Amino acid sequence: MEEADELHYKKIKIEALLLYGSGFEIEIYIKLAKAKLLKISHRDEDATGVLKKYQDRGLEEVYLPPEDFNLFTTTVRKMLIDKISAETSEDDPDTPLSDEKIETKAKNLNAAHDVVKTIFASGNMTDENKELAKILTDETIKMVKRTNIFERFNQFKKTCSNEYLHIVLVCYVCNNMIDTFTWGNDQIKQKVTLAALVCDVNLSPEEFDLLIEAKGDKDKLTKKILFHPIETAQLLAQESKFFSTETLAIVEQHHEQPNGSGFPKGLDYTRISPLTAVYIIANYFIERMFDKSYDENETDWNKEKLQQILVQIKNKFYSGNFRKAYESINQLYS
Repeated sequence: MEEADELHYKKIKIEALLLYGSGFEIEIYIKLAKAKLLKISHRDEDATGVLKKYQDRGLEEVYLPPEDFNLFTTTVRKMLIDKISAETSEDDPDTPLSDEKIETKAKNLNAAHDVVKTIFASGNMTDENKELAKILTDETIKMVKRTNIFERFNQFKKTCSNEYLHIVLVCYVCNNMIDTFTWGNDQIKQKVTLAALVCDVNLSPEEFDLLIEAKGDKDKLTKKILFHPIETAQLLAQESKFFSTETLAIVEQHHEQPNGSGFPKGLDYTRISPLTAVYIIANYFIERMFDKSYDENETDWNKEKLQQILVQIKNKFYSGNFRKAYESINQLYS
C-alpha cells in the first residue's frame, strides 16, 4: 500500500463517508506514526467495507487528498442544502414539530453540522460553506423554538451525535434565556447559536466526550482540549465579517468561570460579557442535567435534580453579568 505525508491531506469523519460517500471515486488514507499516511482505498474501489472495518476497530477519522476532499464536501454541502430547503418549504413554522418532522429535521441538521465541522476545521470557509453554516444556524434556532427539547430528549439522542445533541440542548436553554432579557432578539440568538455550533470544531468525538464528562475539571483534560477555545477563535477570526465579535467572544471564553478557575485564560467575571455569561451558565446547566445519570422516565427525580443544579448555579455564578444570567435561568426552570 502507498504512503504519503499528512501535511496536505484533509481529515474527515468515517461516519460522513459512510453516510454520503456512495458513488464517489476517492482515495482514502489512515494515519500512521510520524505524520505518515497509508492508503487503504483507491479511487476505483468501493470503500464501504474497509471503512466499516476500521470504524469497528474504533477509528473515527480518515484522510483524503485535497481534490477528493473538496469534491466530496462540495457535493454533500449542496445535497444537504437542497434537503433542508425542501423540508423547510413544506413546513409551517408556527406549528409544533411532529415526531416524524423532528426525526427528519434533526437528522438533516446533524449531518449538516458534521459537514460544517469538517469543513471549518480544515480552514475551508468559502462563501458556499458559510452559507451552509448560516442555514444550519437558522434551522437549529427554528427547531429549538418549536420543540420542547427536554420532553423529546430520547428522540434527539437516538438521531443526533453526542455533540449536536449537546448543542441543541444548550441552544434551547440559551434562546429561552435570551427571551427574558430586554436586549434579546433574533439576531442575538443567531450569534449565540452559531457560537455553539462551531466552538468545538477542532475537537474529535472522543475529545468532545472527554470534555463533557470532565465538567470543567482541568486535571482530566489534555493540553489540546484546554487550549481549543483560543485556537478555534483564532481560526474563525479570519472570517470576521461572518463571525461577529460576540460570537468569537463566546467561542474563546465558553469554558471560563466567574472566579477565574476556568480555561484557557483564567478570566474572571469582570471580563465576561452578558451574552457569554448566558452561554456559560446554559452549558453548565446542560452538562449536569443531562449527564450519564439522567433518566427521562423519572420525572419527579429529574425535577429534584434540576432544582439542585439551580442552587449550584446560584452559589457559583453570583458575580457581574453572571448574576442576571442566573436570574434568567432560575425564572425559567425554578
